[in-house]
Amino acid sequence: MSGRTTRRLRAGAWLAAVFLAAGLSGCGPETTDTGSEVAEPTVVNPTVVDPWIRAAPPTARVLAGYLVLENPGAQAVTLVGATSPVAAMVEIHETVVRDGVASMERRPELVVPAGGQLVLEPGGAHLMFMQPSAVPVAGETVPVTLSLGDGSTLEAVFAVRDGAAGSGHEHHHPEPGPD
Repeated sequence: MSGRTTRRLRAGAWLAAVFLAAGLSGCGPETTDTGSEVAEPTVVNPTVVDPWIRAAPPTARVLAGYLVLENPGAQAVTLVGATSPVAAMVEIHETVVRDGVASMERRPELVVPAGGQLVLEPGGAHLMFMQPSAVPVAGETVPVTLSLGDGSTLEAVFAVRDGAAGSGHEHHHPEPGPD
């Protein structure tokens, strides 16, 4: 190699090193004007606690599911739906009392506050498993996927168990009409 070619290679290598160092400096942690590091935000996923489905007679056309959704994060989380292989559809419902009469109302979503929890319980908000393909019995488990407003999902396994009598969740849903 000639001296001229060697100088070009050295100059090119030096420029590449400068650009590489400049590019890598943007890959480290951010710093403030004082030079201290800025922590990257940590994503904290909500957790499902004590998911269960109330055992029902073999001919039941709906099942009720309950859980506690805990949100340790700094941002509210929205529950927007659920799916399960044991039901044609799963809806979010809430028990409301008007003029002394309890009824169910479908809710498009429920919010879990930042640092808080959402309790789905008998007599309140709950999941309704509509048109189950087979009614599970006490002691069995049911897989459920919860859908959140940000597009993420949570997988949970709901235990099927007998519900406490008189829990306030006794109600009737209208029978589906002909298709």
